[in-house]
Amino acid sequence: MYDQLTPQLKMMKPGVPDSLWVNLKNEVFDKEVLELTKQLVSLYKKHFTHQDVKELISFYESPTDKKLATKTPILTREAMKMGQIWGMSLMTKLNSWLTGKGY
Repeated sequence: MYDQLTPQLKMMKPGVPDSLWVNLKNEVFDKEVLELTKQLVSLYKKHFTHQDVKELISFYESPTDKKLATKTPILTREAMKMGQIWGMSLMTKLNSWLTGKGY
């Protein structure tokens, strides 16, 4: 994520020497990631048992999750397209029904 953010920052702050970007990562970014991690651990503890988390880790390391990770963008695109077509069709049917009732 840091590598995705720094080009934007570098455009905003073109005079910053390269050595400072390394320091920025170490002194700010890495500490913030650690803080976010602590907050997320707390959130997971609120909703999952230790055993649940162990099972989730097992799933994430499984071939099924690897397949899910590669297929999710494809599924999302196809589902969005399907939802749009369905929504347009539904609106036509709802409108026809209302027209049939005199509205």
